[in-house]
Amino acid sequence: MSERLLFEESILPYRVTPQLVVRLIELRNVQPDFSRCPYCGANDYWHLAWPASLALSQYLASTYPAEWWREKHALVIGCGVGLESVVLASLGARVTALDHIPESLRLVQRNCALNTVPRVQEQCRCWLDENSVRQLGQYDVLVGADVLYEAVDGGWMYKLLAATLKTGGRAFFGDPRREGVEKFLEQLAGSRLHVQVQHRETAWMAGREEVDVYAIRSGRSGRSG
Repeated sequence: MSERLLFEESILPYRVTPQLVVRLIELRNVQPDFSRCPYCGANDYWHLAWPASLALSQYLASTYPAEWWREKHALVIGCGVGLESVVLASLGARVTALDHIPESLRLVQRNCALNTVPRVQEQCRCWLDENSVRQLGQYDVLVGADVLYEAVDGGWMYKLLAATLKTGGRAFFGDPRREGVEKFLEQLAGSRLHVQVQHRETAWMAGREEVDVYAIRSGRSGRSG
């Protein structure tokens, strides 16, 4: 499979906390000539940071101190250009980045180097590939932004959560209220996982974007806002 790309590069700063600004290499005018994923059908949207990624990163860095993250093994699902990966690595987590696009994983490593944080471990696979997911192992923390596009994605994401989150672990998802959220929450309601929802706004371009952050932990079933 060819993985050649035509693109323009830019470096943009993202303020995560008053003390933490992450600089990211992003790609523009991307013309990939590699085929779409046989499982999810996608090969786009990975080369830029998006509002849900920034809002989720801001939540993670401001809600949990570096002491909480230290030595936790975190899986970043659909890692894109690596904002969440860089933030968690800067907080001391041991980060594994998952994406089915090799060029995305290479870009994450470049952004780790740009921000002088440790390289991440890589998992080049699609979370819709059930056989592949079984080989991922288990993690203390799962993190994903913009991974619940359609209703069917909610079911797949729940399966991934059930397969890879350690007992007592936590998961965090940032979502701009897409279709897959309700299906995902329905699955959680029948489990022993507890979810809290926080509504956030983040500065984006010349305006503000609304994002919901879902914090999930082991406990009683149900949800609260």
